Amino acid sequence: NPYMHARVELGMVCGLRPGEVMGLLWSDIDWEERTLTIARQVQRIKGHGLEFQSVKQGNQRKIVLTDEQMRILQKHRDLQDVYRPMFSIDEGLLFPNSIGSKLDDKRDTSLWNKLLTEAGVTHYQRYQMRKTAFSNLYAELGDIRKLMDYSGHSQVSTVMKSYVFATEESS
Repeated sequence: NPYMHARVELGMVCGLRPGEVMGLLWSDIDWEERTLTIARQVQRIKGHGLEFQSVKQGNQRKIVLTDEQMRILQKHRDLQDVYRPMFSIDEGLLFPNSIGSKLDDKRDTSLWNKLLTEAGVTHYQRYQMRKTAFSNLYAELGDIRKLMDYSGHSQVSTVMKSYVFATEESS
């Protein structure tokens, strides 16, 4: 499933927050430079519904994508292009709902849980994808400053206490 493959890649490998993933636009991808700009998130605002908001730390950030990630995103885009003519609204989102608008958090959670069930693996929260990504990145990089820049966090204590956990590789 190209949709879920791309969704998991951005959550589990790139470490984006669920709201940031839902706020990604196709125009956030620089296909030439192989970068992704994380500039907004989707949040439910009481009385207004789903809206774009600035990212949690307030500053947009840019991450470099691998060739494999670019391939995954292109495959997802190719499939979405088949369904795009059926959208009644096209907001240019990487992960829209069935009509092309912002995807609800509950629906994203439902798709995630369905994927875990079909894969026959232990269920865990979508936000755990971010923790997995940062633990793996820290084990690979060994540089907390680079990880902080990548994650958009400004406090070392937040990253180390909440996101980086020991892995087999770090032992």
